[in-house]
Amino acid sequence: MPSYVVTGANRGIGLALVRRLSEDEGNVVIGLFRTKPIAASIADLASRDNLHWVETDIEKKESINAAVPKVSAITGGKLDVLIANAGIVSKWSALDGLTDLVRQDPDLVEQDLLNLYRVNCIAQIFLIAAFLPLIKAGTLKKIVGISTGFAVIDLTADWGLYQAPLYAISKMAFNMAIAKLYAEHKNDGVLIMGVAPGVVDTGNSPDPTDAETGAKAMRMVQMFMGYAPDFRGPVTPDASAVQLLGVIDNATFERNGGKLVSQFGNDRWL
Repeated sequence: MPSYVVTGANRGIGLALVRRLSEDEGNVVIGLFRTKPIAASIADLASRDNLHWVETDIEKKESINAAVPKVSAITGGKLDVLIANAGIVSKWSALDGLTDLVRQDPDLVEQDLLNLYRVNCIAQIFLIAAFLPLIKAGTLKKIVGISTGFAVIDLTADWGLYQAPLYAISKMAFNMAIAKLYAEHKNDGVLIMGVAPGVVDTGNSPDPTDAETGAKAMRMVQMFMGYAPDFRGPVTPDASAVQLLGVIDNATFERNGGKLVSQFGNDRWL
């Protein structure tokens, strides 16, 4: 029975992942959450005996460490796949470039960037380090970090994607952490990799309630379509979960070790 831990499982992509994984009664699925899922959103999951919930605040090392023995008790001291999905975004900085943000509020730039880095990179390092002993005892031995195409240097430079700079910087640091962790543990048979899910409607996008914000959002969409002419807007979390699990299931050391791939399993980001 393959076992899975998914962080940020209370909503969005994380909830979609645990819903999809727990459809297979042969899987043992543990959803980690900081904020309790809305009851109505998980009502359909109540009868699934293979789905478990563990309250965990990934921003606190003590909470992460406390979650490990709870998961171990459920899985029999091992874990096959850890999906590090939980993270944060900054709506304030989503549509502007770095210099524009500095002109608007330099103190907020510093505050946001430090907070994003703390959660999207540092907390993920502690999470992975805490669960590594269970992963090494498992069979599949896979750790997957959910990242973003905004953190791809060539995509940013070649297509002028200046948006979401603070979020992208924090995720780029996470990408390097994934590469370093893989390099450290590949001889133990642990596959550590990143996957960018593309554009997903998780409710975290800025609300274009005024003309200026709407124009900025449209500019970003136009840039997406310049890169991918068939881009038709964000996909649902459920559709994203199907794509991500396909990539995770098919991931190999040769193709994916320490690397970031897209929801298509390659370097096509949209």
